[in-house]
Amino acid sequence: MQGAGENGADIGAYGVGCAAVDVPVETELPAIVRLGPIVPNPFNPRTMTRYELHQQKRVTLRVFDLTGRVVCTLIEGEEQTAGNHQVAWAGRDALGREMSSGTYLVRLSTDSGAEARKVMLIR
Repeated sequence: MQGAGENGADIGAYGVGCAAVDVPVETELPAIVRLGPIVPNPFNPRTMTRYELHQQKRVTLRVFDLTGRVVCTLIEGEEQTAGNHQVAWAGRDALGREMSSGTYLVRLSTDSGAEARKVMLIR
């Protein structure tokens, strides 16, 4: 049977069967940064921000309130290796004072760009 998969059934709109495809694997990692989930969210008393670097980067991680004011800086221009990283925030400002309940933005910045996620603190 032409165009049939191993089990004899046509797959897809064009009757193309299922076959193994050799996909080349890239040996060089792309120069991107990915800000992962912030968990738990909402949180009390602390939350973890996870991010992934595909190559060594200088990283800044800040928490902002919704008016755009910097609440605290968790990482300031630190050179970090490629891989997975995580940073805790205990819901406190730069002076160690507890922040009030509300929505905050966690922003990861590198020379490749920036990405932000919302996080909710519930007291």
